[in-house]
Amino acid sequence: MKLVLADDHTMFREGLHALLGTIPDMHVVAQAATGADAVTETVRHNADAVILDVEMPGQSVFATVAALRRQRPHTRIVVLTMHQDDALRRDLLTRGVTAYLSKTDPVDTVADALRTDHHSLPTNSANAAPLSDRELEVLTLVASALTNQQVAQHLNLAPGTIKRHLANISDKLGAVSRLDAVRKAHLLGLL
Repeated sequence: MKLVLADDHTMFREGLHALLGTIPDMHVVAQAATGADAVTETVRHNADAVILDVEMPGQSVFATVAALRRQRPHTRIVVLTMHQDDALRRDLLTRGVTAYLSKTDPVDTVADALRTDHHSLPTNSANAAPLSDRELEVLTLVASALTNQQVAQHLNLAPGTIKRHLANISDKLGAVSRLDAVRKAHLLGLL
């Protein structure tokens, strides 16, 4: 997979390049310090994916995402940021970002997001209803490796209620299992 890394912090970019270089199917073909350069390099190298920081000099991340979607509609766009802003995450996902991840996430999470076909993830309100607070609570506990029975005990609910919540979560995220729901929620920045 050909990647472009876009972040205005050179040391971070080079560190991420080194980490991704340890993964056999990941090949960084270019680096950029601005959104405009990220678009140029992505098009020039016919990149499969681009990793973007939210705050870079020049054009906004929204303009960068729009240009990438216009010029390379099938390129995966992973936003990697220190900002955990739910409104920003939702807005970017609606605009076609594949995943919104934290810079504190492990490199394997980034690699998984890069490999995920963005068409398999719900990215806008037409494809996915938002998870309720209770559904997020259930999914967070499931992500902590608790069984349905343990989640039910923790939340003082019936196990059948937990199963219904998990079915609703799976429907909303297009997930085929508990593990898939956790993975997709993480890639969407919900967890």
